[in-house]
Amino acid sequence: MPEIRRLGLLEGAAGAEGFAVIIDVLRAGSFACYALGAGARRILAVSEVEDALALKLRNPDWLLAGERGGEPPPGFDCGNSPAGLAGIDLSGRTVIHCTSAGTRGISAAFRSADATVVGCFANAGAVARSIREAGPGVVSLVCMGTEGVSRADEDEAFADYLQACLEGLEADADAHLERVRSSPSGALFASGDRPGRPSRDLALCADLDRFAFVPAVTGSREGHPVLTRI
Repeated sequence: MPEIRRLGLLEGAAGAEGFAVIIDVLRAGSFACYALGAGARRILAVSEVEDALALKLRNPDWLLAGERGGEPPPGFDCGNSPAGLAGIDLSGRTVIHCTSAGTRGISAAFRSADATVVGCFANAGAVARSIREAGPGVVSLVCMGTEGVSRADEDEAFADYLQACLEGLEADADAHLERVRSSPSGALFASGDRPGRPSRDLALCADLDRFAFVPAVTGSREGHPVLTRI
């Protein structure tokens, strides 16, 4: 049984050790699962908008996705919405992903942890299996929260659920998913569509075990972590 450490926000990501699970349920972690699940070959996790735009300029065929304040910045192809990927052909494509919390957490943990993966409810079982198979001494569960600076209950709910699964405890998935839906962020999605934040994202992000793979950092490109399926 590994030692499980609970960390949070950008500071916690920078201090992640061992096997790091970056948690951003609404929505960067879920977006990564849906993008790779739709056929994307890889995702470059980028912290800053300027760097993401520069990558897009040099690689115009890559898809530039992400958000600031929940909406795609100027020059981005799409936002951070899993629902927004519908109708986009991602087969074999590279995605540049730049968000306020999730991708910044991946970038930070990549520099300190032995392994870095993305976990959310959509791939919860796969994350638990990958940890058991890796057999790490330390697991860092990093809840990225809102903008990477304040706690978000949907992320804490997933960390609680994953920790219970790892410890062999009874985990009531429905109760944890209800925390996602009733969290302040979840309630905003449930209230209706807003620019860059379609209400359907909530259901997609709360779709337990939709994917049987884990987005994991398997390399880097120009200093940015590269996520692929494992």
